[in-house]
Amino acid sequence: IIWAAYFFLSGLDNNSIPNFIISGLFTGVSILFLQQKGIIVLLTLSLFLIFLLIKEKKYLWLKLNLYYLSASLLSILLLLVKWPPKLLYKNLISFPLLNYTESNIVPFYLLSIFLFVLLLEILLLRKEGSLKIWILFLLQFILLLTTISRADYYHIALIIFPIYAI
Repeated sequence: IIWAAYFFLSGLDNNSIPNFIISGLFTGVSILFLQQKGIIVLLTLSLFLIFLLIKEKKYLWLKLNLYYLSASLLSILLLLVKWPPKLLYKNLISFPLLNYTESNIVPFYLLSIFLFVLLLEILLLRKEGSLKIWILFLLQFILLLTTISRADYYHIALIIFPIYAI
């Protein structure tokens, strides 16, 4: 996810198609290893490009979004053809939904702390005009929301790179 975000932000600097393709490839790989976090990153970055398309009315954003989405799907498909869909559903969706609820009871104090840190950063940098910083704010907020089901030290530490980058 870190590399996906890096190449996405680099692509925004010069509207570079290769950077968006590489970002998409890394996003696809992150979906394979960090399922819901990777999907959230894909949706967040893709919707951000759609927002830019609507705001600026430049079809370049649509083109870059299509490259990004195509590369993401390509990397997922290349690796998923090895496993049958029924096995994936059982191991990635069915089993966790039915068996993880007892082990996921953790306090929300760490999540609250990092949401507060993010809010402080937003308040300190709200007048900053950089598009990259606002993407990082959005990405951090969305990634923090993905830890609600398991807001322990490990899961929070795994996704707070945007706070460090900012």
